[in-house]
Amino acid sequence: MSANTLHAGFVDPVSASQAGFRAVLDAMAHPGRVYPLKGPAEVPSGLGRVTAGVLLTLADYSTPLWIDPAIAGQEGIQTYLRFHTGAPMVDVPKYSEFALIGKGEAPLNGDRFSIGTPDYPDRATTLILQVDGFERGDAVVLTGPGIETPHRFAPAPLPAGFWDVVRNNAALFPLGLDIILCGPDSVAALPRSTRIGG
Repeated sequence: MSANTLHAGFVDPVSASQAGFRAVLDAMAHPGRVYPLKGPAEVPSGLGRVTAGVLLTLADYSTPLWIDPAIAGQEGIQTYLRFHTGAPMVDVPKYSEFALIGKGEAPLNGDRFSIGTPDYPDRATTLILQVDGFERGDAVVLTGPGIETPHRFAPAPLPAGFWDVVRNNAALFPLGLDIILCGPDSVAALPRSTRIGG
């Protein structure tokens, strides 16, 4: 496609959004469990199909979106997400409701994002990370609500310091960040209540 071509969104927005919402909801309810999810057929380079599907499902005009500078400048990503979600783009991570993090090992600083307030814990940022898969990285053991028995989870690639962010995040509960990880054809999540076990 040419640089001036806008990639299409969902072919069937209603059913696709319902399926996407169900997958994300299930992933949040069962941390570290992987759920299949289909995204739009074509998306801008640098934006995964599942990632696009999650954002087209969750983001709208009322949810400010911050995009990692590592991918924000890639051709068409901001235009695509702005057009299909209506989400306002923000330059300051702490003002975002959703934050899109690209693949790679650049350090992740959780302090840059909003963890909510005691009166409004729901005003925290949800991080959306792109990964290549859920079995290729260094495994950790997850525990916490929604996890019947501790199990191993190994997404990759992850930003440097990612698991430290998750450990520190759990100590902030009920405040804290929620995290959605988007693979090539599936999604998993680490809500703020998730703990890293031994």
